Amino acid sequence: LVTVNGVDADNPDETGVFTVSNITEAKTIVVTVETAGNPYAVNLPETMTGYSITDENGDELEETVIHGNDLSFKVVLEEGYHADELVVTANGTTLTAVNDVYTIEDVDGEVTIAVSGVAINLYSVTLSTPKDGYDIQMNEEPVSTFPQVAHGDKLIFKIAVNQYYDASNKQVKVNGTEIFSDSNGDYLIENITEALTISVTGIEPIRYNVTVPQTMSHYSLTNADGSAFTASVAHGSTLQFKVAVEEGYYATSLVVKIDDEVVTKDANDVYSLENVTGIVEISVEITTERYSYSVNVLQTIQGYSITDDTDGALGSTIFYGEDLKFKVVVDNGYHATAGFAVKVNGNEVTPDANNVYTVENVTGNIFIDVEGVEHDAVAVEIPATRTGYIITVNDEPITTNQTVEYNGNFVFKVEIESGYHEDTDGLTVKVNGNELAYDMVEEAYVIENITENVVITVEGVIAD
Repeated sequence: LVTVNGVDADNPDETGVFTVSNITEAKTIVVTVETAGNPYAVNLPETMTGYSITDENGDELEETVIHGNDLSFKVVLEEGYHADELVVTANGTTLTAVNDVYTIEDVDGEVTIAVSGVAINLYSVTLSTPKDGYDIQMNEEPVSTFPQVAHGDKLIFKIAVNQYYDASNKQVKVNGTEIFSDSNGDYLIENITEALTISVTGIEPIRYNVTVPQTMSHYSLTNADGSAFTASVAHGSTLQFKVAVEEGYYATSLVVKIDDEVVTKDANDVYSLENVTGIVEISVEITTERYSYSVNVLQTIQGYSITDDTDGALGSTIFYGEDLKFKVVVDNGYHATAGFAVKVNGNEVTPDANNVYTVENVTGNIFIDVEGVEHDAVAVEIPATRTGYIITVNDEPITTNQTVEYNGNFVFKVEIESGYHEDTDGLTVKVNGNELAYDMVEEAYVIENITENVVITVEGVIAD
């Protein structure tokens, strides 16, 4: 170490000469020589697989160390390697790292470093999809599972599609990315640096067409679960289907054949053919009839009639799904009261502007009832001229014609006026020409249960 007036001198030139320029004062040059201890060799492992040894700063480690100095270094794992139980020794003594730095203090001889416990990463290879219809081959031999793969290695495999399977839509993915085979059918994954998940999709059993009747009148075929019929079936699987009769119809006879063989349905109405190995033909021989329902008029009261919407006779039956249209006509001599109502199966219905009642989409028997129809009042006609007598009702004289409810009674008296008397044949009261007897209990004349207009006449009254 060379100093000039206490300041480090510039480095010497290539010949070792120091130069002090532009001297304007006295200079004091001091040369200090430090003597170094003996250097000792630092011996590293001849083969370092998966790791390297550096100084504490990550730089290349010096090949020697001076006697009495400390030797510090790091063991740096390479990508793709790990050390679950790393062991580092110097001259056979196990070292412990502090902040990843190993230190040998006060070196007094040659140092030999050894490292153990470093291993290459092994990655799992998993098949995430069911192995259905194909085999995985490695080295032309089938394997049940993939082996582990070392970091940086490659994986080669084939997919051998089984007989009766279709691979036209095959898709192979590794960790979600599609890969493709070469001309030999090999799939190659190179420089593997992580675990692999392989999926294989699109390999399906070959399917055979299922032919069905071209015309299906009032019935259809469905899958066993009732969904739309699938007109194909996978090799080796079971074909299952139902014959669904159209709503509103029922089968009076039904024969189902598969490839000309009669088949019977199970308890769930499902027809089956097991282990399908070719095209299937289904034939159906069926006779259907449409459900019909009765049309009933309860007619709990009189005074009306029911016709169809064209004023014709109302039919006694109607087919499933049809609309029932009818009219209610109140008979002469009757009228509709404020409580008039037309009911079908207990539910009131209302007519349209043309007085037509409609029951849409009939699915059961029909019962029609009408409420609130009554007879018109019945007229009771008394003599226009009443000579020598008066007619009373409830002891009150009446001088005009009367009305009573249909099927009601009319009670009256005939009183002879002063100056008149009965003739020798006696007083005669007639109703519609028929003599009416005096009611001794009522002490009056009683016309009972009147259902039509009546005319009262009185005979046998003469002047005194």
